[in-house]
Amino acid sequence: MLLLILLIVNAFKGYLGRSDTTRPSDQGGVLVEVAGEVRWPGVYGFSKRPGLQDVVAKAGGIESETPLMLSHQGDVLLDSGSRVEVGEGGERISAGQMSSFYKVTLGIPVSLNSETAEGLTALPGVGRKLAGAIVRERLNRGGFHGLDELLSVEGLGPSMLERIRPYVTM
Repeated sequence: MLLLILLIVNAFKGYLGRSDTTRPSDQGGVLVEVAGEVRWPGVYGFSKRPGLQDVVAKAGGIESETPLMLSHQGDVLLDSGSRVEVGEGGERISAGQMSSFYKVTLGIPVSLNSETAEGLTALPGVGRKLAGAIVRERLNRGGFHGLDELLSVEGLGPSMLERIRPYVTM
């Protein structure tokens, strides 16, 4: 289903004459996923880093009529790729990262130094075996410091590196 949506979007890009291939995050947009007890869960775009209250408000607010109280969390600004989960009538709010599959789809880079092996399988051409090899090499090195270090991963050559380069970050 997701593949069909991506194909349709790409077809419309060509049809409408849009030839730019910049990612949303490159255009200054901040994309944040909102889930849980909000009226309209989903992924929302912001022109600048939003606070938790901004994100919940854009998702239609809390499903219950309980007012949102974020006095100690209200100053937190979210980055693109963040995920906000609202639970228990808005009394419990947690912020984390959206899934790597969402990130790749939305053009948000996936961190090679913090993503799980399962998350790395969202990268084009990366299966379980290669994702595991990337994680093992990351552990051996104490983290990657440059993308070219991926060439030391068994099974990852120059063409694969070029294929995943647009989707990853340190």
